[in-house]
Amino acid sequence: MFTKNKNTGRIILMGAGAFARETFWAISENKEEFGKYSVVGFLDDDINKIGTPVLPENNGKITSGFKILGSLDHILNLKNIEFDYILPAIGSTESKKKFTERLLASKCKLPGPVIHRSAETGFDNTFGDGTIIFSLSTITVNCVIGRQVNIYHHCSIAHDVIIEDFCNLSPGVHITGGAHLEEGVNIGTGAIVLPRIHIGKWSVIGAGAVVTNDIPPYSVAVGMPAKVIETKKNN
Repeated sequence: MFTKNKNTGRIILMGAGAFARETFWAISENKEEFGKYSVVGFLDDDINKIGTPVLPENNGKITSGFKILGSLDHILNLKNIEFDYILPAIGSTESKKKFTERLLASKCKLPGPVIHRSAETGFDNTFGDGTIIFSLSTITVNCVIGRQVNIYHHCSIAHDVIIEDFCNLSPGVHITGGAHLEEGVNIGTGAIVLPRIHIGKWSVIGAGAVVTNDIPPYSVAVGMPAKVIETKKNN
C-alpha cells in the first residue's frame, strides 16, 4: 500500500485508447505530493500498430508525437527503451487484472498512485500502486483504496470507505461512509452507494443505481433501489 512520498520515474502506459490518453493527462498533472512522473510511450498488443501514432489523423498537440511502442513482450525484448514503470491504462476491470498479473510476472513495477492535482485527498487515506484518480474527485478521510483502482471525474468517497484492487468508479459516482467494495467491482455513472453497504467482488452496478442493500459477489444490479438482475460466472 502506497502512502504520500516523493516518487519520480518514467512510465509506459499499457493502452492507446481514450482511457490511456486521459491517464496521460492525469500523469502530466499529478498531485506533487504523490510523485512526479513522465510518460515515455504507449503499448498495444496489436503488433500491426507498432510505430503508428497514438492518435492517427488527429491534430492533438500533446499526444500527437507519441508512437505505439508495441506489446509488453515486444518492449521487454528490446534494450533501447528506458522506463521505470508500466501502468495499465485499461477501463475493463477483468482486463486490467489479467494484464497486471502479466506485468508483475515479468518483474515490471507499477508506479505509485496517479492523482490529478484538482482531486481532493483528506487525512489518513492510503492508495495502492497503479491507482488512478481523475479530476475533481474527493476522497475524505480514513479510506483504504487498493491497487489499480480507477476513480473517474467528479466522484466522491466519504470516510472509512474500503475499495479493493481493480475496482472501477465511473464519472459522478458517490460512495458514502463505511461502504466496502470488494475486488473488481465496477460501478456505473452517477450511481450512489449508501452508508456501510458491502458490494461483493466482481459485481457490476448499473448507471444511476442507488445501492441500499448489500450486493452478493458476481452480481449485476440496477435500479433505484438497486436489485440484482443477473449472477455472472465466477472469474
